[in-house]
Amino acid sequence: MNTADEAQPKRKRGRRRTYAKRTHLMLTDEQLDLVADARRVYEEQTGRSVSASDIMRNALEDGCKKLAAQVSAPATASVGGIDSRSFDRVVAEIEQTRSQVRRVGINVNAMTKVAHSSGEVPSDLADVRAQLDAVMRRLDGIEDALMNADDDDG
Repeated sequence: MNTADEAQPKRKRGRRRTYAKRTHLMLTDEQLDLVADARRVYEEQTGRSVSASDIMRNALEDGCKKLAAQVSAPATASVGGIDSRSFDRVVAEIEQTRSQVRRVGINVNAMTKVAHSSGEVPSDLADVRAQLDAVMRRLDGIEDALMNADDDDG
């Protein structure tokens, strides 16, 4: 028996990965030229040969990663001329002001109840006035922020 008759071990393929899915892709001539150019550049720079399929898989993977990064990045879109971060700050400020107005309203209701039952105006009226002034300053600040955002855009 000579060596040709003996069972030869299977030759290992040079694949790094096994691809479970197969798809057929139709490309325009321009797209195929882009793949060929990328393949040529890769081979010139690395000295290794690469298939057109590898070039397209890498391009697809890179493109999908970039798209996912853009989608998951914080929004910089504007809402009514205000970028989203400024908008979020304005909304938070409005929520705090709303809470402060609620507390002032509770104080006013309590003083009204005392005034009705005793017939006298409570001495805490100056405190309520100070709280209302603070609310007005906060609302003025919100208005200024909104006006400055409009001025920056237009």
